[in-house]
Amino acid sequence: MIAIIFLIAISFSVVVLISFSSEKNKHNISLSNECLKETTSYNKNEYQWTGIVKVRNYKKYILVYVTKNLAYIIPKKYFNSKQEQDEFLEFIYNKIRI
Repeated sequence: MIAIIFLIAISFSVVVLISFSSEKNKHNISLSNECLKETTSYNKNEYQWTGIVKVRNYKKYILVYVTKNLAYIIPKKYFNSKQEQDEFLEFIYNKIRI
């Protein structure tokens, strides 16, 4: 199982990195002080925090909306603990100030 890796932001800008796999692709989502980045073997996307529309916390998933109808669906099973989920959400909430 792929786990979350928390990095200390000393010399790099990545603060939190989560990796998970869909049926055909591995997804890496990194959170930095500047933005949310998603990287796969097919593409790279970057969203500034001011562009994040909303965040929803459901029983099995965290949804990070980058438009009104488009969200990153992050399965909670890839977090090692409830504490890691909470820290991930807290980081995002602090950046988008909701």
